[in-house]
Amino acid sequence: MSMDEKLPPSEAVVLCRYIIFQGYQPGMMQPSLLVELEVMASELLNDGLDAWQQSFDFMSRSTADFILPAEFDTHHLLKRIVMATLSILDKGGMPGIGRVLLRYQEARAGGSNRFRIAFPSVHQRQQAVLCALQAVLEVINKAAGGFSRANQECMTASVINRAVDQISKLAPEKNTRFFLQAADAASIPWSRLTGNVFQFGWGAKARLLDSAFTDQTPIIAAKIAKDKRAAAEMLRHAGIPVPDHIPVNSEQEAVDAAVRLGYPVVVKAARLDAGKGVFAGLQSSMRVRSAYREARALCNSVLVEKHVFGNDYRLEVFHGKVYSVVQRIPAGVSGDGFRTVSELVRQANEDPLRGEQGGHTMLKRMVIDSEAKALLQEQALGADSVPDAGRFVRLRNAANVSSGGTFLTVREAPHPDNLELAIRAVRLLRLDLAGVDLLIPDISRSWRESGGVICEVNSQPDILSFMQPYLLHGLLQFQGRIPVVMVVGDAGNQSWFAALQRDLSCRGEGVGVASCRDVQLCGRVVFSDSPDLFRNCMALLRDPAVDIAIMVVGDDSFYRQGMPVDRVDVLVLAAPLHDKDGVPDWARTLKTASMLAEVSSLVLFDPADAGWVAARSRLIGAAAVTECRTDSMDAVITAFLDTCGKRM
Repeated sequence: MSMDEKLPPSEAVVLCRYIIFQGYQPGMMQPSLLVELEVMASELLNDGLDAWQQSFDFMSRSTADFILPAEFDTHHLLKRIVMATLSILDKGGMPGIGRVLLRYQEARAGGSNRFRIAFPSVHQRQQAVLCALQAVLEVINKAAGGFSRANQECMTASVINRAVDQISKLAPEKNTRFFLQAADAASIPWSRLTGNVFQFGWGAKARLLDSAFTDQTPIIAAKIAKDKRAAAEMLRHAGIPVPDHIPVNSEQEAVDAAVRLGYPVVVKAARLDAGKGVFAGLQSSMRVRSAYREARALCNSVLVEKHVFGNDYRLEVFHGKVYSVVQRIPAGVSGDGFRTVSELVRQANEDPLRGEQGGHTMLKRMVIDSEAKALLQEQALGADSVPDAGRFVRLRNAANVSSGGTFLTVREAPHPDNLELAIRAVRLLRLDLAGVDLLIPDISRSWRESGGVICEVNSQPDILSFMQPYLLHGLLQFQGRIPVVMVVGDAGNQSWFAALQRDLSCRGEGVGVASCRDVQLCGRVVFSDSPDLFRNCMALLRDPAVDIAIMVVGDDSFYRQGMPVDRVDVLVLAAPLHDKDGVPDWARTLKTASMLAEVSSLVLFDPADAGWVAARSRLIGAAAVTECRTDSMDAVITAFLDTCGKRM
């Protein structure tokens, strides 16, 4: 897919064309978008760009956080374009993964320069990167064309906010964003399957994740945990301490339940997550009625629950172990003796870690709504009051990060009884990964002595970004990778090819073979209706029955679409590619073979093959090519794969 344009005199930068790579390019760990830009020389531009550079205050984080290769340093405007594009993607919730590479540059007549830049992308269709880049170019070209400075900031904000809104609809969910960043840092291959579902790893060693749901999370367990009433009943019957609650269907029933339980109480929507519809510490019938109306508007099922005093701790459990403990702090501000509550909230919300509800930031902005105003009134304060220095002013009773709260790392060692309580609760619900909310005066003392209750078990918890690497390594072995063998040219008639498949199958390996003709698994054709080599190879990598993937490269589509893998264990140069008339095409063969050799650990060819002997000197990376006669090819490959397995 491409687009060609001429460079209008009034435009500083033009997107000449772009190419979508569904697979890997050398040096990149994800799908990418290769763009060709024509940039006018800086000295030919008007000073409108100075105003443009100052107007990019929309950036969600410092541009210092984006590290570009040194070759961008000599092209100031190009570097600013790339930085701004990455910033818009970040603000829209796209994970900052991979590297931006400058692939090509050329000086043009008239003082312009042409560049080819490769942008990493999460989605195979790359709409997000293109949307961000086009927004940046629109702002630059309006600034360079003499757009009114008075309207510069307003115009920039409008264009950028529109792009951010579009990108946020494509962005992965927050947990998934952090998992992708962790996978990128650990060189774990990943691919998007559908929606927010991503595959990490390949074949038999791959795992699927949808936010904090794994492919081993039982649907029954997730449904029970989603229903606060059902989960509490199940835990109560097993001896787990949980708060008393009463289901209600009207405001009056809610007030009656509060009287029966005794104030203070909690009103909560029974089937929502992330603190939605939860109102804690209610002390009056008026507050209960108001809370019921708000909770009922969000969910048909509402509970009134006895409020339990104590610190709020989140214990996250994975495969029967507690891997993280944090204390959750309700939304609020600390007075300084000078500023009003509204001013303190405004200042706190300027923290770049805070964002809008439903956004992708770690923390959320605080709001002074009806619940906050009621709490302020209980504290004899208002939004315009000036609290004393050091006084903490609560804006929420429930300690949810999603409603503006924060968290603190627990420094004291949790008592073993409290850890076991959380582990047992998760085990009873049959969850593999969960967040347990424990209300207890002191996490270092046993709940048996000090009292404590589990108020909720969340089957899809918000996972702290620094914990994703731990979880990924717990889910995956060997980076989730299976051995990959690639064969350039048709090897179907070569005896070693059949022998290799037979030897590996005899060892109990699930051997998958993909070619331009079909996809085979354990010697049987799975499907043969697609000549698309990339698609067929991806079908292998997504099949959990595949222990070893063999990919027969019969065309040069990898060079145009990208490779299905970023690393190849063994590359066999078996035969040349052919043109449409069946004539060997060594130019295309060498281009494809050179690209594959660059990412291969071992490259083999038969010294008796005169064609490859003659072509070897023209093969990039020829020093890594090893001679191997066809009668020993399968044994050499098998031995090398065994070595790879031990090394992993």
